[in-house]
Amino acid sequence: MDYEQCRDIYATGGMNPLLAALDGTAPHERTEAALIAARAVGDVAAQNLARFRAEAEERQVGMAYWQIVMPLNAGRGPRE
Repeated sequence: MDYEQCRDIYATGGMNPLLAALDGTAPHERTEAALIAARAVGDVAAQNLARFRAEAEERQVGMAYWQIVMPLNAGRGPRE
C-alpha cells in the first residue's frame, strides 16, 4: 500500500477500512504499510484540525458581528 491509498481510505472511510486494508498486506510488508498508514492518518488529522480551526474563527467573527454590530444598528451600544 502506498501513502495516497492509505490517505484516501482513511479520509473516506475512517480507521476500520484502513485497518482492514492493512490486514490484507503480506506479513513482510506490514510494518512498512503500518508506518505509511500512520503518516497518512496524521496528515488527514492535521488537515481536519486546520479546517476546524478556520471554521471556529469564522464562527467567532460571526458571533462578534451579531453581539457588537447589530446592537449598534438598532441604536444601542454593545452588550456588556
